[in-house]
Amino acid sequence: MSSDSDGEVVNSIWSWVDSSGNSGSARSMQSFTFTAYSQVTLTLQIVDDLGGIGLATKTIEVVNGPHVSNITSIQNGQQVELSWQWDGEQSQFSVIRNGNIIATTNQTSFTDTPTFSGETSYSIQPIVDGRHLDAGSESSPITVESSFKEIQSTNDFGGIIIGFIMLILSLITVAMGYLNRGQ
Repeated sequence: MSSDSDGEVVNSIWSWVDSSGNSGSARSMQSFTFTAYSQVTLTLQIVDDLGGIGLATKTIEVVNGPHVSNITSIQNGQQVELSWQWDGEQSQFSVIRNGNIIATTNQTSFTDTPTFSGETSYSIQPIVDGRHLDAGSESSPITVESSFKEIQSTNDFGGIIIGFIMLILSLITVAMGYLNRGQ
């Protein structure tokens, strides 16, 4: 966060140049994606309300971080068994179903019991030093089949028979009521 001791910050400009000669700039908040295994020099220029300018420059080394790969999802009855490979140090992982975190684990496998059948997407997002790594994530869609058998519906003839029996029982009950009143 930038601040100004004798006024207020009115403008900020980020600029960068990498070791291959690529460059860019942007005002205020914006994200940049850099080529792995390169050096990038970042510069932040701040302008205050009195026209004062401040500069800060930092050079960083961009490397590929660890990532999740080969995620598999297999339905076993009502459960979905997930497994994946991880090429980094021991870590935790967020298990994400349809965009919602459903669990955190330190294993490279997880078993879920989804509440609905149909198209389901799972993502595994590594957590390194308390930070969720979007770049190290991987997703896998699966169609979850319902393991419940369809209930057999009563056919039309069976419905007519049950309706007729109920009608007869109702008439007998009404007739018994009139007979008991006459005594």
